[in-house]
Amino acid sequence: MTALFLFSDSDLRKVVYICRKLFGKPIELYTMNKLIILIFVTASTFLLLISCRKDDATPPQITLSGEKSMLHILNAPFTDPGATANDNKDGDRVVTSDADSVINIDSVAVYAISYTASDESGNIATETRTVEVYNESRDVEGAYQATDIFDGDTVVFNEYVSASHNLNNKISFSKFAYFTNATVYAMISGTTVTIPSQSHICGPDSAERTFAGQGSINGNTISVSYTVSLDSATLSGSCVYVKN
Repeated sequence: MTALFLFSDSDLRKVVYICRKLFGKPIELYTMNKLIILIFVTASTFLLLISCRKDDATPPQITLSGEKSMLHILNAPFTDPGATANDNKDGDRVVTSDADSVINIDSVAVYAISYTASDESGNIATETRTVEVYNESRDVEGAYQATDIFDGDTVVFNEYVSASHNLNNKISFSKFAYFTNATVYAMISGTTVTIPSQSHICGPDSAERTFAGQGSINGNTISVSYTVSLDSATLSGSCVYVKN
Protein backbone atom coordinates (compact mmCIF):
# COMPACT_ATOMS: atom_id res chain seq x y z
CA MET A 1 0.00 0.00 0.00
CA THR A 2 1.28 3.47 -0.88
CA ALA A 3 -0.14 6.62 0.76
CA LEU A 4 0.60 10.34 0.62
CA PHE A 5 -0.60 12.72 3.32
CA LEU A 6 -0.22 16.49 3.74
CA PHE A 7 -0.26 17.98 7.22
CA SER A 8 0.13 21.35 8.85
CA ASP A 9 3.13 21.88 11.08
CA SER A 10 0.96 21.86 14.19
CA ASP A 11 -0.54 18.42 13.37
CA LEU A 12 2.66 16.75 12.22
CA ARG A 13 3.92 15.79 15.65
CA LYS A 14 0.71 13.96 16.50
CA VAL A 15 0.75 12.10 13.20
CA VAL A 16 4.43 11.15 13.51
CA TYR A 17 3.76 9.80 17.01
CA ILE A 18 1.01 7.53 15.67
CA CYS A 19 3.13 6.44 12.68
CA ARG A 20 6.02 5.52 14.94
CA LYS A 21 3.68 3.29 16.91
CA LEU A 22 2.46 1.60 13.75
CA PHE A 23 5.54 1.49 11.55
CA GLY A 24 8.56 2.26 13.75
CA LYS A 25 11.13 4.95 12.93
CA PRO A 26 10.93 6.75 9.56
CA ILE A 27 13.67 5.62 7.21
CA GLU A 28 14.21 9.09 5.74
CA LEU A 29 13.68 12.68 6.90
CA TYR A 30 14.17 15.71 4.68
CA THR A 31 13.90 19.40 5.51
CA MET A 32 13.61 21.81 2.61
CA ASN A 33 12.81 25.45 3.32
CA LYS A 34 9.35 25.26 4.86
CA LEU A 35 8.73 21.58 4.02
CA ILE A 36 9.36 18.56 6.25
CA ILE A 37 9.17 15.17 4.50
CA LEU A 38 9.14 11.85 6.35
CA ILE A 39 9.06 8.42 4.74
CA PHE A 40 7.83 5.29 6.51
CA VAL A 41 8.30 1.91 4.80
CA THR A 42 7.21 -1.57 5.85
CA ALA A 43 6.88 -4.79 3.87
CA SER A 44 3.44 -3.79 2.70
CA THR A 45 3.30 -0.02 3.18
CA PHE A 46 5.00 3.06 1.75
CA LEU A 47 3.89 6.16 3.66
CA LEU A 48 4.99 9.67 2.71
CA LEU A 49 4.24 12.54 5.12
CA ILE A 50 4.72 16.14 4.01
CA SER A 51 4.34 19.04 6.42
CA CYS A 52 4.42 22.77 5.79
CA ARG A 53 6.10 24.86 8.42
CA LYS A 54 4.37 28.03 9.60
CA ASP A 55 6.28 31.29 9.30
CA ASP A 56 7.88 32.26 12.63
CA ALA A 57 7.67 36.04 12.80
CA THR A 58 7.95 36.39 16.57
CA PRO A 59 11.35 37.55 17.87
CA PRO A 60 12.76 36.46 21.23
CA GLN A 61 11.85 38.35 24.39
CA ILE A 62 14.82 40.10 26.05
CA THR A 63 14.75 40.70 29.81
CA LEU A 64 17.27 43.10 31.29
CA SER A 65 19.03 42.13 34.50
CA GLY A 66 18.91 45.14 36.81
CA GLU A 67 17.48 48.56 36.07
CA LYS A 68 16.74 49.91 32.61
CA SER A 69 18.31 53.24 33.61
CA MET A 70 21.47 53.28 35.75
CA LEU A 71 23.70 55.85 37.44
CA HIS A 72 27.44 55.13 37.47
CA ILE A 73 30.22 57.03 39.26
CA LEU A 74 32.88 58.61 37.08
CA ASN A 75 36.15 56.58 36.91
CA ALA A 76 34.66 53.55 38.71
CA PRO A 77 34.89 50.13 36.99
CA PHE A 78 31.67 49.19 35.20
CA THR A 79 30.17 45.72 35.07
CA ASP A 80 27.33 45.17 32.63
CA PRO A 81 24.40 43.55 34.50
CA GLY A 82 23.56 41.73 31.29
CA ALA A 83 20.28 40.33 30.00
CA THR A 84 18.53 37.06 29.16
CA ALA A 85 16.37 36.11 26.18
CA ASN A 86 13.72 33.49 25.54
CA ASP A 87 12.02 32.54 22.28
CA ASN A 88 8.52 31.06 22.04
CA LYS A 89 9.79 28.30 19.72
CA ASP A 90 13.52 28.01 20.35
CA GLY A 91 13.70 28.55 24.12
CA ASP A 92 16.67 30.30 25.73
CA ARG A 93 18.76 32.41 23.36
CA VAL A 94 22.17 34.06 23.61
CA VAL A 95 22.18 37.82 24.22
CA THR A 96 25.01 40.02 22.96
CA SER A 97 25.82 43.48 24.35
CA ASP A 98 27.90 46.40 23.09
CA ALA A 99 28.61 47.72 26.61
CA ASP A 100 32.37 47.26 26.35
CA SER A 101 32.60 49.47 23.27
CA VAL A 102 29.99 52.04 24.34
CA ILE A 103 30.63 52.90 27.99
CA ASN A 104 33.48 55.32 28.76
CA ILE A 105 33.83 55.36 32.55
CA ASP A 106 36.24 58.31 32.33
CA SER A 107 33.86 60.74 30.64
CA VAL A 108 30.64 62.22 32.00
CA ALA A 109 27.77 61.43 29.62
CA VAL A 110 24.61 59.37 29.18
CA TYR A 111 25.34 56.14 27.28
CA ALA A 112 22.97 53.64 25.65
CA ILE A 113 23.81 49.92 25.77
CA SER A 114 22.16 47.78 23.09
CA TYR A 115 21.30 44.12 23.70
CA THR A 116 20.52 41.82 20.78
CA ALA A 117 19.16 38.27 20.47
CA SER A 118 17.93 36.23 17.49
CA ASP A 119 16.05 32.96 16.97
CA GLU A 120 16.50 30.09 14.49
CA SER A 121 14.17 31.81 12.01
CA GLY A 122 16.33 34.93 11.93
CA ASN A 123 13.98 37.13 13.96
CA ILE A 124 16.00 39.75 15.85
CA ALA A 125 15.10 41.40 19.14
CA THR A 126 16.81 44.45 20.67
CA GLU A 127 16.61 46.13 24.06
CA THR A 128 18.34 49.23 25.42
CA ARG A 129 19.68 50.30 28.79
CA THR A 130 20.85 53.86 29.58
CA VAL A 131 23.84 54.43 31.85
CA GLU A 132 24.63 57.93 33.13
CA VAL A 133 28.27 58.37 34.15
CA TYR A 134 28.43 61.27 36.62
CA ASN A 135 30.76 63.23 38.90
CA GLU A 136 29.72 62.77 42.55
CA SER A 137 30.42 66.48 43.11
CA ARG A 138 28.11 67.61 40.32
CA ASP A 139 25.74 69.28 42.82
CA VAL A 140 28.53 71.71 43.71
CA GLU A 141 28.57 73.05 40.16
CA GLY A 142 26.93 76.42 39.66
CA ALA A 143 27.14 80.20 40.02
CA TYR A 144 28.36 81.65 43.33
CA GLN A 145 28.84 85.02 44.99
CA ALA A 146 32.37 85.08 46.38
CA THR A 147 33.66 87.26 49.22
CA ASP A 148 37.46 87.20 49.18
CA ILE A 149 39.91 88.65 51.68
CA PHE A 150 43.47 88.83 50.41
CA ASP A 151 46.41 90.99 51.45
CA GLY A 152 44.14 93.21 53.53
CA ASP A 153 41.63 93.84 50.74
CA THR A 154 38.07 92.52 50.54
CA VAL A 155 36.41 92.01 47.19
CA VAL A 156 33.00 90.59 46.28
CA PHE A 157 32.63 89.05 42.83
CA ASN A 158 30.70 86.47 40.85
CA GLU A 159 32.34 83.08 40.44
CA TYR A 160 31.42 79.91 38.57
CA VAL A 161 32.41 76.50 39.92
CA SER A 162 32.35 73.58 37.48
CA ALA A 163 32.49 69.83 38.07
CA SER A 164 35.06 67.89 36.06
CA HIS A 165 33.87 65.66 33.24
CA ASN A 166 36.90 63.40 33.54
CA LEU A 167 37.92 63.11 37.22
CA ASN A 168 35.46 62.27 39.97
CA ASN A 169 35.12 64.79 42.84
CA LYS A 170 37.22 67.38 41.05
CA ILE A 171 35.86 70.93 40.80
CA SER A 172 37.35 74.05 39.21
CA PHE A 173 37.00 77.77 39.92
CA SER A 174 36.92 80.21 37.01
CA LYS A 175 38.60 83.16 38.78
CA PHE A 176 40.00 81.94 42.09
CA ALA A 177 40.78 84.67 44.64
CA TYR A 178 39.73 87.21 42.03
CA PHE A 179 42.77 86.52 39.86
CA THR A 180 41.86 86.58 36.17
CA ASN A 181 42.59 83.21 34.48
CA ALA A 182 43.23 81.50 37.84
CA THR A 183 41.32 78.33 36.96
CA VAL A 184 42.31 76.66 40.21
CA TYR A 185 40.96 73.16 40.84
CA ALA A 186 40.09 71.43 44.10
CA MET A 187 39.30 67.88 45.19
CA ILE A 188 36.31 67.09 47.37
CA SER A 189 36.15 64.30 49.93
CA GLY A 190 32.96 64.34 51.97
CA THR A 191 32.74 67.96 53.20
CA THR A 192 36.50 68.61 52.90
CA VAL A 193 37.87 70.72 50.06
CA THR A 194 41.57 70.38 49.22
CA ILE A 195 43.38 72.68 46.79
CA PRO A 196 46.57 70.87 45.76
CA SER A 197 49.61 73.02 45.04
CA GLN A 198 49.31 74.23 41.44
CA SER A 199 50.60 77.05 39.30
CA HIS A 200 48.72 79.31 36.92
CA ILE A 201 49.70 82.28 34.77
CA CYS A 202 47.11 84.75 35.97
CA GLY A 203 46.32 88.19 37.31
CA PRO A 204 46.60 91.60 35.64
CA ASP A 205 50.35 91.09 35.21
CA SER A 206 50.01 87.56 33.73
CA ALA A 207 52.53 86.26 36.24
CA GLU A 208 52.95 82.65 37.34
CA ARG A 209 51.40 82.20 40.77
CA THR A 210 51.23 79.06 42.90
CA PHE A 211 48.05 78.31 44.85
CA ALA A 212 47.31 75.84 47.64
CA GLY A 213 44.65 75.61 50.31
CA GLN A 214 42.09 73.79 52.37
CA GLY A 215 38.43 74.32 53.12
CA SER A 216 35.02 72.81 53.62
CA ILE A 217 31.52 72.63 52.16
CA ASN A 218 28.44 73.31 54.26
CA GLY A 219 25.24 73.14 52.25
CA ASN A 220 25.48 75.78 49.50
CA THR A 221 28.57 77.45 51.00
CA ILE A 222 32.22 76.74 50.22
CA SER A 223 34.80 78.21 52.60
CA VAL A 224 38.53 78.06 51.81
CA SER A 225 41.77 79.36 53.26
CA TYR A 226 44.61 79.56 50.78
CA THR A 227 48.12 80.80 50.01
CA VAL A 228 49.38 82.50 46.88
CA SER A 229 53.10 82.44 46.10
CA LEU A 230 54.72 84.79 43.60
CA ASP A 231 58.49 84.65 43.23
CA SER A 232 59.77 84.41 46.83
CA ALA A 233 56.72 85.99 48.49
CA THR A 234 53.80 83.98 49.91
CA LEU A 235 50.57 85.66 51.01
CA SER A 236 47.50 84.17 52.69
CA GLY A 237 43.84 84.73 51.97
CA SER A 238 40.39 83.33 52.52
CA CYS A 239 37.22 83.17 50.47
CA VAL A 240 33.60 82.28 51.11
CA TYR A 241 31.49 81.18 48.13
CA VAL A 242 27.70 81.22 48.48
CA LYS A 243 25.73 79.53 45.74
CA ASN A 244 23.17 81.68 44.00
